[in-house]
Amino acid sequence: MSAQQNNLMLFGFDLRFLGRFFALAVRQLLFDPSSWLAKRFQPPFWVLHGDQWYRCRAGHLSRTDPSASVESAEFYGISIPDEAVLLKRIKLPASSEIFLSDAVALEVDGCSPFPAEDLVFGSCIASRCDASIDVVIAMTTHQAVAAAQARWRETRPAGGAGSMIQVCAVMGGQQLVEFDQYTDAAKVAAYIEVLKSLAWRSFVAVMIVITVLAVPAGSSAYRAARLVDDYGELRQNAERVDHAVEVLHLQRAVLKAVSEEVEIRPDYAFWLNHIASGTPDNTRLQRLWIEEGAVQVLGYSDNAANYLRLLTEEPAYSGVSARSAFVRDSRYGKERFQINWSLVLEAR
Repeated sequence: MSAQQNNLMLFGFDLRFLGRFFALAVRQLLFDPSSWLAKRFQPPFWVLHGDQWYRCRAGHLSRTDPSASVESAEFYGISIPDEAVLLKRIKLPASSEIFLSDAVALEVDGCSPFPAEDLVFGSCIASRCDASIDVVIAMTTHQAVAAAQARWRETRPAGGAGSMIQVCAVMGGQQLVEFDQYTDAAKVAAYIEVLKSLAWRSFVAVMIVITVLAVPAGSSAYRAARLVDDYGELRQNAERVDHAVEVLHLQRAVLKAVSEEVEIRPDYAFWLNHIASGTPDNTRLQRLWIEEGAVQVLGYSDNAANYLRLLTEEPAYSGVSARSAFVRDSRYGKERFQINWSLVLEAR
């Protein structure tokens, strides 16, 4: 049951080591001697090794002469004398770097000549390749550390008064091995503050860039939306104009039809007066019908033939004819007639 509970696997990856991999990634990114961040932003400190001052940043030493820069430095360190330090170099597979602390502790337990209660040790990765890492282990005693601190109090520069001292070991004048129990926490805190400030400035710069890029994009989107709205409004106006033009064309067609109708329609008032003025006094019209230039009259006359002759002689009439023979009506003593003709509209 316990074996089943401890078997936390996901796609062949043991989730129990997830925290170790994360811690290793953070350590390599921020504190590894090959890290760009460490080389660029880790605050330097001055290490006194023997009688020589070294400037150290990201575990790398550079020899310098004591000067005002040493006096005004913020962080200091002192190295354990070479005769009081036991250095050991081991080679480990690169894949085992997540277990580096365990491997170093196991190696120290197996080869340390110092009593466990007086033992102080530290390690660093001197070099790495694709398949392996070269680890340097430094071992000393609390007594040697106390002696180094006492020597520091005697030889420290004016600027180092009151500052916390970092105890370390120097290997070959080039590589620095720090003892974790005597690390300067203020130096680490200053480095973290620099990274925080860098992250904040980077965030602000990114936000400024995003804003600079977003403002034109937003403005373009706003203008595009305005253009779409304007286009929609213009389209609606165009549709209303097209509808109005269609209505105007329809009204024009109606007016044209009315005008044509008025032009071809006879002037009934004129022709009524014309017919009435040409009708003799002894002739009475009972019915008069005019349609599209055709005229039909019904009525009574003392001499219907004479009325027919008068109509035939009128130049404004054509096709004058009697529809039936003239018959004298005994009730009126006149001849009944029905005469048709056509109007010559041009004769008006």
